[in-house]
Amino acid sequence: MIFNTCFIALDCELTGLVADPSLEPELFDLPHQRYLKQKVSASKYCICQLGFSCFTKDATDNRFQAKCFSFFLCPRSSVCQENERSLLLNTNSIEFLSDHGFDFQMWLQKGIPYLNQTELRFLMKRLNSNELVNDILDDRDDRTDQIFDLMENIKDFIDGKGSEKQVLFPFNHSINHLRNYALLKRLRQVFPDVLITTVNGHLMVTRIEADGPDMEEIYRREEEAAVEFVRGVSRVIEVIIDLRKTIVGHNMMVDLLFIYEHLVDHLPPDLNSFKQSLKRTFPVVFDTKAMFHDMKSDYPEFRAIAESSSGVNDLFKFMSGQEFTSNFLFNPVIELISENDSLVEHTLKRHDAGSDSYATGCVFIRLSHALLMMQNPSSQPNWINYIIALDPYVNRVNLIRAATHHVVSNLKF
Repeated sequence: MIFNTCFIALDCELTGLVADPSLEPELFDLPHQRYLKQKVSASKYCICQLGFSCFTKDATDNRFQAKCFSFFLCPRSSVCQENERSLLLNTNSIEFLSDHGFDFQMWLQKGIPYLNQTELRFLMKRLNSNELVNDILDDRDDRTDQIFDLMENIKDFIDGKGSEKQVLFPFNHSINHLRNYALLKRLRQVFPDVLITTVNGHLMVTRIEADGPDMEEIYRREEEAAVEFVRGVSRVIEVIIDLRKTIVGHNMMVDLLFIYEHLVDHLPPDLNSFKQSLKRTFPVVFDTKAMFHDMKSDYPEFRAIAESSSGVNDLFKFMSGQEFTSNFLFNPVIELISENDSLVEHTLKRHDAGSDSYATGCVFIRLSHALLMMQNPSSQPNWINYIIALDPYVNRVNLIRAATHHVVSNLKF
């Protein structure tokens, strides 16, 4: 699905925006000053919901289709206090999310974990050196007590004279698969001559015969699965990066910083380094807020909107209406489709990351089409011509309430 997309629209909901009063944005912040402020806040707070919408264009018709996704994200412990993320919540942000129907129980219990590249390297080092398993035993809690109870039960099974080849013991699963894996790995180190796995909420211990299963291969696959679990949504971002897909957001400076910090790698020390890294990560970025800011000054068709809110949902509603689309020929058709490829009606849900990402993608298409038609009304509304018309807006990221309106990447292709 991602492979065939023209572009991907992203949106984030966050647990906070400003980690300290000294980090509040000020009107005369220069871009590098604003970056340093937001870098600190991005390292303190977390992404609690990530929305992305994948837009594809029909090859023969000016028709776009979109699939919309909304994921709850919640970091999981890596069983190491020195490298552990803290889950910092800002009361204003939490009240804001609650007022807009955010499901906190789903977020905390079912939220997808993530790791950036530095955290992943650290985790693999600890897995390979056995530090993670040792820390499990040092971290005294109910799950640690479970290890010792299981050790006693397994020892009794191995020492028993009965004919049973397999036995099940109750196993209290953690929501963190990595912690479950570390516990199993410790048991396997202590009892290398039996096969230890989990099944249906139980620990299964099996005596191994000469022609039995390949234990090393089973354990290797389990370790890979545990690492993939804790990487979580970072794997999706990795695919987007590898495919060098065009990224679209609305007023997206903060979202870009959070996505980079949490899902790519720790943010670089200064703005110029960040621009270089961002260019390698997401080569083509469009910010619909920056696009709209410039276009409303240059084209009278946008001045009526300029008097109202430039929030993404307000722009989405206006640009989907007859008052706006009647100004242009060959208006694109935008369809939202479900996972089974059937058409669905979009219900606007403000501050749901998936809904906002879809609205952002639609605004991007409407702005792109309007720009192309105003520049050359006879142009064929195909994706190549859209991209040519959009060239002045590549990598221009909006910067609110600052000395300049946007941060410009000077790293053109």
